[in-house]
Amino acid sequence: MRKLTIIFFSVFNLLLAPSLLAQNVTPKDILELYADTEWVKESQLLTQVTSDAVNIIHYQHSQQSEIQKLVISYLETDQLTHEELWENLDNILSQTDIHSENLNTQVNNLQISSSSSSPTARWIHKESLELIYDLNDYSIENNKLTKDLIGHLDKEEVEKYDYKVGRSYMLNADFLELMAKSNRSTASILPAWNLGKVTLVLESQVLEYQAIATRVNGHQILGELDKSLLRKYKNPLDRKYKIIKQGDSYGELLSSIDLLNNIKKEIQSNIKKEIRSSPKETANLLVEVIDRLTISAKLYSEANLRNAHLWKEIMDFYYKNPDYLGDLFSDNLRNAEFINIQTRQEFIIQQMSNYANEYAQATIEFTQVFPRLLSLTK
Repeated sequence: MRKLTIIFFSVFNLLLAPSLLAQNVTPKDILELYADTEWVKESQLLTQVTSDAVNIIHYQHSQQSEIQKLVISYLETDQLTHEELWENLDNILSQTDIHSENLNTQVNNLQISSSSSSPTARWIHKESLELIYDLNDYSIENNKLTKDLIGHLDKEEVEKYDYKVGRSYMLNADFLELMAKSNRSTASILPAWNLGKVTLVLESQVLEYQAIATRVNGHQILGELDKSLLRKYKNPLDRKYKIIKQGDSYGELLSSIDLLNNIKKEIQSNIKKEIRSSPKETANLLVEVIDRLTISAKLYSEANLRNAHLWKEIMDFYYKNPDYLGDLFSDNLRNAEFINIQTRQEFIIQQMSNYANEYAQATIEFTQVFPRLLSLTK
């Protein structure tokens, strides 16, 4: 049982840690929660909807980026005709409401109260629901912004389009700061060697850096970026990037993975001695889930770090061209350099999305398998 408890606290992650702190939840309380089948089902659903909401918001941001790329490609190259531009924009427009409305339906179908009799479960459900509703509200607003961008282009309202593009970066920065703060709060009560904690901390460090860089980008789109603003943002950018570059969180991630792998080896050794089929099958499933968790957490975290380094390249691009901030892309070499960075970043962002989904799915699988093993060892 002690070994199972170590595994559990090496992996488990709850949506809103501040609520747990407020309720003085003990490790025993949390283990009892995971033995509550009703709460486990609810927790899996809340985790899935939260993951879906974050993914949809990221998708909306990618739509907005794609709109900007299409417009730049049409205006500054011969790669797109007017008809091709609008064929692509209409395709984006056709996809705007589908995901946002599906998320809204998911959220509205959630139970307002937990069906579990546990007061802790009911409190966690309430707090989790508030976060999901906040994400859904943001998704609805962000979806409207995407449609507004295309609407302004259709009406040839260039000034309004440029302004909304800049606003999209500022809204995105607000979202990144919200997610970083939420991650740090969740990580704050987890053990130092917990896989969820080190993954969240590393992600938060990248999000905090990315939020500042995104604001710089927003100022550039709005035509506001100048030497004064570059000086204002330099220290915060350098400070946040230095933390990432030091690699402490990545080292802690590797240590957490090593711990889980060592425990996994012990489980595999014990499986050979187990006579009963049910515990053996469940233990084998747990080993497989641990593999998926550790691999996806590592891949996702490494993609996060690559994304931070590419944001650093974008910031370096601005800082090494302070005399051309008002006319950055008229020069072919500067324009090609920036497009190269953006192209590589798009690839990394897609990788991050894929690995994040794999990690979230593995976490859900863990919450399904672990209670079964726990019940068999009582």
